[in-house]
Amino acid sequence: MIEATQYLIGVLGAIAAAPQVWSFVFLALLIVFAYFTFKVAQEVRNGTRRMLESMAGAIDSRDPYTGRHSYRLVELTKITMRELGIVGSEVDLICAAARLHDIGKISIPDGVLQKPAPLEPFEWNVMQSHPARGADLLARYPDFARGADLIRCHHERWDGTGYPHRLKELAIPLGARVIAVADAFDAMTSDRPYRRAMSAERAAWELRAGRGKQWDPAIVDAFLRVIAKQLDRPEIAEERSVGALVPATD
Repeated sequence: MIEATQYLIGVLGAIAAAPQVWSFVFLALLIVFAYFTFKVAQEVRNGTRRMLESMAGAIDSRDPYTGRHSYRLVELTKITMRELGIVGSEVDLICAAARLHDIGKISIPDGVLQKPAPLEPFEWNVMQSHPARGADLLARYPDFARGADLIRCHHERWDGTGYPHRLKELAIPLGARVIAVADAFDAMTSDRPYRRAMSAERAAWELRAGRGKQWDPAIVDAFLRVIAKQLDRPEIAEERSVGALVPATD
């Protein structure tokens, strides 16, 4: 509908070049119609975004250990994309997906989501369904189709052993690869019911260890550079120093 309106404005714009008064009247009416069409479409998109974010907030409130996780993830995602040189509307899309990445957990039972111990294999199967559940939930909002795809893919792995579709390397959408690295770091450096938070150094070691296996190597490098700047800890971004850390047993 919007594209058709734009096309008609172009056609009538050409007609308006003629001296007939009626052509100006039709063009003015169509411009008014287009304005209200765009306005309604934008309001629908904004309303959809607010509703989805309120759903994401409901997920945050269910788990006291990860209640601010999605907000931190948005910030980590944003600064990583800046380091990678990603700009424009793509940033907004990826940040929106980061905010909503765990929305599929809305249908995960509390006994699994809030279990104060490592999950059993069958519970992991339930937990691992949340990216697909989230993307399926968002499928009813066509304006967010690309964002839903990022959410579906944020647990895929660079080596093709992730889920739900075992995508590999560049077959995984860029936004999902960025979210995956930021998500892993924030999860590792946050307390969980069954373990204490890791230090930034230990989490950096883990990212280095999974570089080229679980995560996109270029994104890991970019992420560690910005974390090193934020914490004023240049050694975090240095492969030699990080790799020299002795893995902890927590």
